[in-house]
Formats: sequence, C-alpha cells, structure tokens
Amino acid sequence: MKKLKWTTSRPEFACVFATKKHDEYNIWRFCWETDESLTGVEYGYYLAWTTNEGDEWDEIEDCDFEEYLVLEILPTMEEVHKDRTDKW
Repeated sequence: MKKLKWTTSRPEFACVFATKKHDEYNIWRFCWETDESLTGVEYGYYLAWTTNEGDEWDEIEDCDFEEYLVLEILPTMEEVHKDRTDKW
C-alpha cells in the first residue's frame, strides 16, 4: 500500500482529497461532470470541485488551501466517457 503524503500542491486530476487550512480539515472531490453547453471541450466534460457528498462547491482555481492529501484517484475523463457511452 502506498503511503499517503501531504503536499502544498493542489491536485490537477479527478480525486478525493483532504485539505488543511490552519486547524480546519475537510474532504473534497474533483470529478468529471457533463455540460452540453460547453463548446470546444472534449466530450463536454469539465473537472468540478464538489463536496464529498457530490454537491458542486466553487471553481477549482479557488481551491486554495495550505495542504492537500490525495485519498483516492478517480476515473479519468476518458474512462468516465467510455463508461457512460457503453451504457447507451
């Protein structure tokens, strides 16, 4: 099992992660969501910042904490797209 490590770099991929700011800790997700109004974006997906319950929170650029701990890597955009289109 890989040892988890806190970092000051925000993840740039779909994942479940913990954040620390001062003495406050939270659990968040970056996950792929669809938006058919997006143009020029492959498959109409965007990486969303959500609460651990799946509610969209804010823009990823505003995800600014002292430290981040990746707990789980989630499927890539291509994997999500393939899974969704295979079900059609």
